[in-house]
Amino acid sequence: MTKANTLNQGDLRRLAVDLLSRREYSAKTLQQKLSERSDSFEDVQNVISYMQELGYQSDERFTRVFFNSRIIKKLGPYRIQRELKEKGIDKHLINTQLDEAEIDWFELAVNSGAYKSKQLDLNDFSARQKLYRYLVYRGFSQDHVQYALDQLKNLQNDA
Repeated sequence: MTKANTLNQGDLRRLAVDLLSRREYSAKTLQQKLSERSDSFEDVQNVISYMQELGYQSDERFTRVFFNSRIIKKLGPYRIQRELKEKGIDKHLINTQLDEAEIDWFELAVNSGAYKSKQLDLNDFSARQKLYRYLVYRGFSQDHVQYALDQLKNLQNDA
């Protein structure tokens, strides 16, 4: 069954350049976007290879940009890892980015929980549990979360 408005390889190239001119895409995500518009898996793969040869698409660059955007959103390492895997990024590339990052995950966890903790009384067990679940959801390890809870509780008690 052919798709309506199926694009040829030249049109796929133009579409790929158009997409990549707006933002970075992983090769997997770009493949999904192009596959929606073409029946030919081979054409899609050829276009992605061509974009990589020209330097228009790079999983390394995508990983760096995506990683930094998630740090700005104050997400933890586990959430970032999971999201990058979903985008089709190689595990080795993810680990390299995490290793090279000069991020203090403990302080990022404190900063991430700071706004939420203003609404909670951290001397109350259920409030601490709520903040704990929030930080775990945001991708922080148990050690990061425990450190953040202790710091935020101390800040609240000092105020």
